Amino acid sequence: MQQNDISADVKRAVEMTLQATVGLSGADRSDYLSAVLAVSLSALRASAGDRYTYGLLRSAIAELGMPPAMTLRSSADPKAPPIAISTPSGAMDPNTLHSVGELRAALRQASETMLHRGEALAAMRAALADISEQVGGLVVAHLEGDSERLNRLMASLCERHVVVKTPKSIH
Repeated sequence: MQQNDISADVKRAVEMTLQATVGLSGADRSDYLSAVLAVSLSALRASAGDRYTYGLLRSAIAELGMPPAMTLRSSADPKAPPIAISTPSGAMDPNTLHSVGELRAALRQASETMLHRGEALAAMRAALADISEQVGGLVVAHLEGDSERLNRLMASLCERHVVVKTPKSIH
């Protein structure tokens, strides 16, 4: 995981946001961060324009599920879990590129992103095909009332496709 170059001011602002969330419960933390996001988007629209902000949001949505670019820990609560930060890689306004070097760098990044997404899509399609094939057997066992076969098939499906990352998180 690479460390992105960000200014000291940006690091300080992010750290202040993390510190502000330390004492908040899950629901309050979500409410606070949602408000920060809304204000941030309004400020971004004012400074960079609607088109850029829309591109950033589309890229952010596309980045969901992508590996994080970096992780941040709160110095106010070192025991708190780190926050994974994905930096939207597709939010490039071509009108802001002023040299061949900038264009090449943006094209290289877009190509890398496209390759990574293609690999991820192929893996997801393979998993979906396998799971879909297994679901048919589960449905038939359920309809036939064959609980022993249903349990065996469900155990097989879980063994092949379910990952428990934390006690409360199943993927």
